[in-house]
Amino acid sequence: ISFVGSLYNEDHLLYDRLYQKLPAFTKGYLDAILAAQQQVYGEFLIPGLLNDTVLSDIQKSVPYTPNEDGIETPRYIYANYFLARKLAELDRTAILKKLSSSHQVKLYTNNPTPQLPKVENMGAIDYYDIMPLVFRHSKINLNITLRSIQKGIPLRAFDIMGSGGFLLTNYQEDFLNYFVPGEDFIYYSSYEEAEEFLEECMAVVVKNIKEVRKYLDEAGADVSGMSDEELEEAAEVFPIPDGRYLIVEG
Repeated sequence: ISFVGSLYNEDHLLYDRLYQKLPAFTKGYLDAILAAQQQVYGEFLIPGLLNDTVLSDIQKSVPYTPNEDGIETPRYIYANYFLARKLAELDRTAILKKLSSSHQVKLYTNNPTPQLPKVENMGAIDYYDIMPLVFRHSKINLNITLRSIQKGIPLRAFDIMGSGGFLLTNYQEDFLNYFVPGEDFIYYSSYEEAEEFLEECMAVVVKNIKEVRKYLDEAGADVSGMSDEELEEAAEVFPIPDGRYLIVEG
């Protein structure tokens, strides 16, 4: 399992600077809305939960003055640039920790990750020359989207699929407008769903339909009377756009 991207755990993270100076009640309130948002995919709840009292406390902690020609409100800035990035750190750390407890997980990122002792930190990689090879040769590639990205499909998902890699991503509505779940990608709507997908199955990538037949035959499945077309339509077989196949056995 591979993940390429930032954990947003830099020392200068805006949210951590903000949090240190807040009253206890506001700290608890922000902790609660971050925890609530972690349970919900497909809807960015945080801007609507930043009431005037909380915004006032935040403004006192780390003041923000809108540009005269800008359209971003303080609520938008704090939700998208402070809280959403902290949420990305929480999201990515939590899911990598969960998955690495029982699977081999490789992380390609800039910063050290001592908080993830079972994740193999491979360091940063080149976007053009090395990253496509990582996606192509990993059994499963994770996409963990910033929750503030409410519309569109993240570039990372296109990077993975365009490299011929298998994509496991968080739920994002726009994927369903252009791609077919279970054929082009698989999505999860909670940490538990992502873990269950991996816990309940063994995933193997093979080069062609002949190797699909050989693998299933060696696994004890009766495929002798099945045509290649029937094999492709089997519940445990997922064609990958580059011609390979992912075999998932429960």
